[in-house]
Amino acid sequence: METTAKFELSPDFDSQLAAKVFTIMASAAETWGKHVDYPQYMDKQTAAKYLQVSMGTLNSWINHGLEFTQVKGVIRLSKTDLDSFMKANKI
Repeated sequence: METTAKFELSPDFDSQLAAKVFTIMASAAETWGKHVDYPQYMDKQTAAKYLQVSMGTLNSWINHGLEFTQVKGVIRLSKTDLDSFMKANKI
């Protein structure tokens, strides 16, 4: 014996669900694009562009704990460290 249940969602719920799905998809697309367009290790100029901040702001953040790697005077910032720093400072 097969039982079928049928129910309808209110138009308000349907529009709220669609808006939420759109927001999640837009966020995923932004994150995906952000990670695809930039290398794993960046110079300071590229890192500032990745974070959409000025070089002065990036230098200030470095002075306040943003981690970087330095080999023979060459500074590189990892995408992972940049994202972690932003997440750690989220209010």
